Amino acid sequence: MENQDSQNLQHFHQVAKSAARMQDWAHDDKTTRPKTNRLFLEFKNAYRALNSPEKSNNEVKQVLSETRFATFGGDSAKLKLQKKLFHSSPAFASNIEQLLINLLGLKNHVGSFILNDVVMPLPSRTIRRLFLKSALQHVGKQTNFQRHIELRKPKNIYVGDHCVFNPRIILDGRGGLQIGNHVDIAQETHIWSMGHDPHSDFHELKRGKVIIEDYVWIASRSTILPGVTIGKGAVIAAGSVVTKDVEPMTIVAGVPAVPKGTRRSKLKYSLNHKPFLK
Repeated sequence: MENQDSQNLQHFHQVAKSAARMQDWAHDDKTTRPKTNRLFLEFKNAYRALNSPEKSNNEVKQVLSETRFATFGGDSAKLKLQKKLFHSSPAFASNIEQLLINLLGLKNHVGSFILNDVVMPLPSRTIRRLFLKSALQHVGKQTNFQRHIELRKPKNIYVGDHCVFNPRIILDGRGGLQIGNHVDIAQETHIWSMGHDPHSDFHELKRGKVIIEDYVWIASRSTILPGVTIGKGAVIAAGSVVTKDVEPMTIVAGVPAVPKGTRRSKLKYSLNHKPFLK
């Protein structure tokens, strides 16, 4: 019985991981509402057949939502949901995986389009901030996002106070992104918290939370890769590719970025950069 439970949990983990990366999958075809309704009906029928025919649409939708977010919880949360959803039926996991991909990916795709392609280009800080406060996990006071910034999975992005985000930045929250206070990120910087595993036979994804501590300055066209922590007061020179953690107050540069010196600033400044119509 213990081996069976372990096997069931393993199958559940596979589905939860797939559900967690639904929004990262691009869909070449335009998914219509009838197709979405049909996919949900297939999932509902499969779930009711396995569990109870009395389950309502709202209850089935809640199962989809819980499956989507359970991968971010601990093993106890995953096991609890696994027992609720799969009931010792690992075959069910493989049957619904593609349905999860389509159902959960559609909503995230639409929301991403509205935020990145409609809201972020608007020449109004007030409107952009209004949407961002709802979209992000947290946005601190006196933090300014300029136009044409791309955010991926914003609900996993935490931003502190008095930060400046210049145009054409990519902020990737898919693996988790935490940014402290008084952080200055220059234009065309890319911060990635998820990427592909180059050693995977199936081009699988790898996640790694990125942490950027207080008073960090990241200069133009730098790239921060998944799993990196940048210590307080560190400086990333223009065009650098950061692949490893950066110690506090360290200046790094290059590809890959390596230490070049020590920052001597006492970090007494407070950022509040708000250019007109940007």
